[in-house]
Amino acid sequence: MTDYKNILVIKLGALGDFIQMTGWYTAIRHRWPKAHITLLTNRSFFKLAEQSKCFDKLLEDNRTWNPMDYVRIIWRLITEHYDLIIDLQMQARTQKRYYSLARFFSRRAFVWASPKAGHFLVHY
Repeated sequence: MTDYKNILVIKLGALGDFIQMTGWYTAIRHRWPKAHITLLTNRSFFKLAEQSKCFDKLLEDNRTWNPMDYVRIIWRLITEHYDLIIDLQMQARTQKRYYSLARFFSRRAFVWASPKAGHFLVHY
């Protein structure tokens, strides 16, 4: 596996879904202990995410359809220069919502991974 330095994890779902993924969060942190790992999630999960000690930074997405919120998140995906984006939301709409525009505007390579689907989308 590649030694990624800057990783984004996306997990937006309900509380139960968020808690069920704690094993994944720990596994990601264990696999890349020196990486800077950011979590994109709902603000209501920030406390739980902080307590997990798996993330260095938290980004808010309350899944609104406010165009400015959407632009802000896409801008972050482009400017934060993530090497690896792990989509634990694992839904086609998450990929459509973020990956397409991030890939279009990014001038840097990154890998989009969706563990449930068992595939990796590579952008060069």
